[in-house]
Amino acid sequence: MAARYALQDFWYQGEFVEEGALRDSVTSPVAVAVPSLFGTTAPVAGGTAHMTGRRAQHLAQIPAGSQL
Repeated sequence: MAARYALQDFWYQGEFVEEGALRDSVTSPVAVAVPSLFGTTAPVAGGTAHMTGRRAQHLAQIPAGSQL
């Protein structure tokens, strides 16, 4: 298992994946299907336009992000 962090917000087959959300590279269907949308470096607040301090705090509490 390798940790993969979403590089941007996106929808995949009805599942919303927010930037910075953590997925398992082996067991997560979305991480297996579209590996190019994931990276191995944990997101940093202020690192991108969408990774605000508030979102970073949210992901610290809920690493998989809001799963809609």
